[in-house]
Amino acid sequence: MKNDHEVKLYMAERQKGVSQKVAAARAGMSERTARKYEQAGKLPSELKRPHDWQTRKNPFEDDWEWIAQQLERDPALQSTTLFALLCEQQHRCRGADAGRQALQPRTPAAGKAAIGGKTQPGRPVNRRAGLPHL
Repeated sequence: MKNDHEVKLYMAERQKGVSQKVAAARAGMSERTARKYEQAGKLPSELKRPHDWQTRKNPFEDDWEWIAQQLERDPALQSTTLFALLCEQQHRCRGADAGRQALQPRTPAAGKAAIGGKTQPGRPVNRRAGLPHL
């Protein structure tokens, strides 16, 4: 994908009356790519779609309510502790390392949401995890 600057350069060359082939070469893109942006009449940044799909099913979707309750009760819980508790309480582990790693990126956002984005007084925030330290 080309950047806005390259497409603007191409469009400026076309405004001067230069052929599509020459304008595309000066802008550093193929004729086909140049044609695509010329027909669309938009810059590459305007054509980008937001990423709104999931690449795979969330393995903790069924247990997310329980995880949120645990984070409300104790916002300092780390993802490894949550995963161990989940294995104990639910009596099912979905592949120890894979499950723990899948939970890690979801924990900080859930922790902030569960406690309303606030930390408990007197506890410094673990900036890397986004959760307060013990």
